[in-house]
Amino acid sequence: MRATALMLIGLLAIGAGCNKNKERKAWKPEEQPVAKAEVPLMNPGGIVQPPQEQPKQKPKSLVGNIYRTMDDVDFDAAMKNIGLAVQSHEIQNNRLPKNMDELAAFYEKNARIIDAFKWLEVQWGAPKPADPANTVFMNEIGPDRANNRAVILANGTYTKIPEEQFAKMPKAQGKK
Repeated sequence: MRATALMLIGLLAIGAGCNKNKERKAWKPEEQPVAKAEVPLMNPGGIVQPPQEQPKQKPKSLVGNIYRTMDDVDFDAAMKNIGLAVQSHEIQNNRLPKNMDELAAFYEKNARIIDAFKWLEVQWGAPKPADPANTVFMNEIGPDRANNRAVILANGTYTKIPEEQFAKMPKAQGKK
């Protein structure tokens, strides 16, 4: 028993003296090096393959001849919010919005939503159409890579439709 106690005291004394002369620093994540493992891959034939490049980030959508600054997921989310705002405005006022200020009261003041308006053609002040479920109120300036166009109908529904169908759809006639 006495020997065990002496051994524990000795280990504690040795452990306590190990770090006496070393400086202690607070851990900061930005100072820690990040290791990248670039291990060559082996194929079944035993030939070493060079490391493969990381997949490139998905390109932004091409609208007309211009790249949209938002990716498709963000643009779709913004368009859904704008569509809900159009629908809320139409329900409350029984007409389509006359300008962006009227519509702004119905959507979140979010930079992505506001940025989406840069890519839209809007028919502000258009009279309420006879068939709002099939009349385009807002549309993307040009088709995307898949030749579809994002539209918000006069009833506030957001959808993507083929360019050929878009050309045939009635458009709300806003005041210029």
